[in-house]
Amino acid sequence: MLDYLQSGTAIVATDSPANRDALAPDVAVLTTPRPDAFAQGILTLCRDPALRHELGHRGRERIAGTRRWEPFRESLRCCYEYVTANRVT
Repeated sequence: MLDYLQSGTAIVATDSPANRDALAPDVAVLTTPRPDAFAQGILTLCRDPALRHELGHRGRERIAGTRRWEPFRESLRCCYEYVTANRVT
């Protein structure tokens, strides 16, 4: 999700706690976790270029202002170190 936000791509996602960590209705089309609702979310963006542009723009602004890549990289590095050090063979 963070890569999509950074790229300025409009996002359709299910409205779940995990997705809510990075997304909100002002930066993405959030749907109930049903195929028909998700499809409707996609159609909404396909039919509304202004909405696509606005959500993409807001997403890019949000990630630039709130997320930093270095802490994420460091967390990921620590995770990989932990996994490789505690690997079950």
